[in-house]
Amino acid sequence: MYLKFAKFRFFHYVSISQRNSGNVTLMESFDFTFFVLPLGIIVFVLVAGILYKVKKEEIEQERKVKRICAYLKERVKQRGLVERELAHIDKLLKDNSIDKSTHERLKFVIKMNEIEDPEAIDALSIRTGK
Repeated sequence: MYLKFAKFRFFHYVSISQRNSGNVTLMESFDFTFFVLPLGIIVFVLVAGILYKVKKEEIEQERKVKRICAYLKERVKQRGLVERELAHIDKLLKDNSIDKSTHERLKFVIKMNEIEDPEAIDALSIRTGK
């Protein structure tokens, strides 16, 4: 007995005598073409989409790490320059090339340049997604 609905065989009831006689076809080519194959294609497309999205996020994460590393390297380089400038100003004070008030003003100017620019921090946070 078959349950037929618009010529689709959803359930195949097979008796023991039919199974022994060898006249049983559980899946016809129509069933494979219109049910199994499209489902396989849908599964393949979904898996490919998930893998694509994961790879895209991984690449974005690598770019984010590279930007942060470049920013930190630049900050270390700037910090080294500031330290050298401060050491140079201290040396000039010890050599009596500049007086105490000039030393304080130059030190203040150098420290002002060292303060982080809030616009740069905002731009970095927007790019990294924080």
